[in-house]
Amino acid sequence: MVLAALMAASHVSGVARAGALDVRDEAGLAVVTVPLPDDGRWCLVWNHSVTGEEVRDCFRADGAGLILERSHQIDFSSAGLGHVPGRGTIVPDPEGGQWIEGIDEAIPDGRLPLRVGAPAVDHRIESGGAVTSLTAVAAGRRVTIRAEAEP
Repeated sequence: MVLAALMAASHVSGVARAGALDVRDEAGLAVVTVPLPDDGRWCLVWNHSVTGEEVRDCFRADGAGLILERSHQIDFSSAGLGHVPGRGTIVPDPEGGQWIEGIDEAIPDGRLPLRVGAPAVDHRIESGGAVTSLTAVAAGRRVTIRAEAEP
């Protein structure tokens, strides 16, 4: 009975729950492993390279991969940012900026490639109240972020 409850708790909609994010470099070497909360939600946060404004893309990880759920931006006039019609809904943030909610877009092959920025950009992962700086361990390197299912 207890075993069945534990097995059920490790699945979301019939899919194994992700337990961590696995970040690897181009050679496939582990850069960092970031534990995930039970709901699998985490955000990639960085400072825009031109304006310095904080940008965040928030994902859900599960055994099937990564889903981009929503994105927060202070100003859509920043180079390379903005809303794509038909891709989520713009919701004003009372604390400033806008959220694009309901994107719900699967990341191809469950692998998110990223060229990690310099200290001014400071790419970081926020997960379960903790912040892990990718820039501190991989500035200037190409990495791939993927969800790792719980054992």
